[in-house]
Amino acid sequence: EDPEVLRLVVGFLRFFRHVAWESRYALCLSSDEFLKQADKYGLNFEEDFLDYLRGLSFNERRAFDMAMGYVFGKISDLDLTLPKSGLYVLLKASDVPLGHFYNEHRDRDALYSSGESLKELTCLDRNSAVTFDDGWFEPNLLPPIARWMSRAARIRFQTKNLSEISLDLTTHIPDVRERPLLLEFVLNGELLTTFQLYRNGWLRVNLSIPESLVSRADGNFELEIRADRTWQPRPVNDEMRDDREISIAVCNIEVKTARHSGGTEPRALASGIRAQAGSHRRESSA
Repeated sequence: EDPEVLRLVVGFLRFFRHVAWESRYALCLSSDEFLKQADKYGLNFEEDFLDYLRGLSFNERRAFDMAMGYVFGKISDLDLTLPKSGLYVLLKASDVPLGHFYNEHRDRDALYSSGESLKELTCLDRNSAVTFDDGWFEPNLLPPIARWMSRAARIRFQTKNLSEISLDLTTHIPDVRERPLLLEFVLNGELLTTFQLYRNGWLRVNLSIPESLVSRADGNFELEIRADRTWQPRPVNDEMRDDREISIAVCNIEVKTARHSGGTEPRALASGIRAQAGSHRRESSA
């Protein structure tokens, strides 16, 4: 036996006297993991299955991964033993006796919106009471941490006496200066503003909310952002593929619930935008 390995094992057992492990990743893998194990590590999967995975779009891969995750959870629920052929194992170690191997500390609360209340000034993208629909992608570190959206995306939230929504946005569409990106902001079905985004880089947008809209909302709001086109960053079929259909990334979505100005007309304040005729907004210098 290797003395160094033996030393590590003895040191590990000094802290963790109770250890258990199970083969865990031989059956239910993400689409990317199936391809990686076949291409990099030579695991034997059916060629037509691998061709099928390579041909999936981003949304199809996300649906596949969610299905695999659901089956993965059921394997845990039923305490099934998986084949030993996988590359990885799940290891549990403790200094006290272990309980059930699967779901010993199961908590599904994070799957659902909480009853957390909004304060006078709150970041919606960091509040668990807010719902982002499937028009949004998972948060990315750009930096900062932001969510990309597709062609249209919605945010649902509750608050009282809403007066203003502000947010930071950017786009990576390469030809946005030659072909400005048209954006619309709609709250509870009412158009707040529309403008053309004509440069890359982060912009701060402030949307003033009409009192008439707030009085009809009864504290329930749905903000929808629409873009007139999307872009795929890296549509090539390799390990660097990013074939998401994205338009803008958004972060620091804040609501103000105390009205500080006397105006009642919706407006947008930002740099790097071109106003559309007929909408209420001002443009500051870039």
